[in-house]
Amino acid sequence: MSETGIISSAEVEVCKEKADALVENIGKIIRGKNAQVLKVLTCLVAGGHILLEDLPGLGKTSMAKSLAYSIEGHHTGEAKA
Repeated sequence: MSETGIISSAEVEVCKEKADALVENIGKIIRGKNAQVLKVLTCLVAGGHILLEDLPGLGKTSMAKSLAYSIEGHHTGEAKA
């Protein structure tokens, strides 16, 4: 990113390619939840937090683990209530 804060079209294209690759990679594990994956990625890029709520066994932990693996991050486990 340039010092002016303006993002070039080339930088936007690189970011889009990386986001598409992440969605594709996570989609290999989490099928049929592309909208949720995009929301999680948006939150990640924005530096925010996200609360994943759904019924048991529908892929919340798998999504977190596959995202962590895809970005070479670290999955620390589920939050305890």
